[in-house]
Amino acid sequence: ANSFHQTSKWIDDVRTERGSDVIIMLVGNKTDLSDKRQVSTEDGERKAKELNVMFIETSAKAGYNVKQ
Repeated sequence: ANSFHQTSKWIDDVRTERGSDVIIMLVGNKTDLSDKRQVSTEDGERKAKELNVMFIETSAKAGYNVKQ
């Protein structure tokens, strides 16, 4: 969850470095570990909307939103 709280700063840094038109996606990973979830889907979506970025959740183990 700590990295989630740092996203605003990181996104600001990227936009400062690369410009405001850069495409940024916030990714929640390891969704197969639902019992260890630290950030809800709703919180991820809310943060993405607040920061004007895209949001997606993935699980490499379950093959969810991951292409080989």
